[in-house]
Amino acid sequence: MRARLSAFILAAALALPAAYAAACPSGGLPLHASSVPDEALRRAVVCYYDLPEEALAATRCEYVRIDLDYDGRNEILAVLRGPWTSGTGGDSALILEETPDGLQVKQALTLVRTPLLAAHRTYGALSDQRPLILLRAGGGAKAETVILTSRDGRYGSVSDAPPLSDRRPVPGVLLFPEDGTPEALRGFSLADASHIF
Repeated sequence: MRARLSAFILAAALALPAAYAAACPSGGLPLHASSVPDEALRRAVVCYYDLPEEALAATRCEYVRIDLDYDGRNEILAVLRGPWTSGTGGDSALILEETPDGLQVKQALTLVRTPLLAAHRTYGALSDQRPLILLRAGGGAKAETVILTSRDGRYGSVSDAPPLSDRRPVPGVLLFPEDGTPEALRGFSLADASHIF
């Protein structure tokens, strides 16, 4: 039963990138996730979630650096996968910014499924940061593509995000495009990050 379920999940995941690719403009470049351990990111994640030692070993992290709020500085969007940070509805994600005191969590998101699309500011959504377009599914909910917008520097929740009704190509950057393939499991373990740097 478990093997059949894993095969089903893998088959479903392999179908996702095609749907997201169809939404991207032709010639748009994907932004691949980094799985290089980052000690500052590890510390911020452990502090924010108060992860016990056993959770560290079971949590995988992938991240991208992208300017989400148009201020000319990249934020870090980190997606965390593991029994303490994920569920049937998706994974947890943190948006972090670099400050003189180190990395600070700007916002936490749940129910995140990758890949996702960071739309360009020319896309018509009312948002003070790049709108994020992603798949909402799991937990018994109907699978649908939704658009996550921001007001006053904070994104709304994925569970409350409206469905994307406009099916024309969306200008933007595809984040975590390798997800949906076996490479999606390549994120670094947070437990391993501390002794690499």
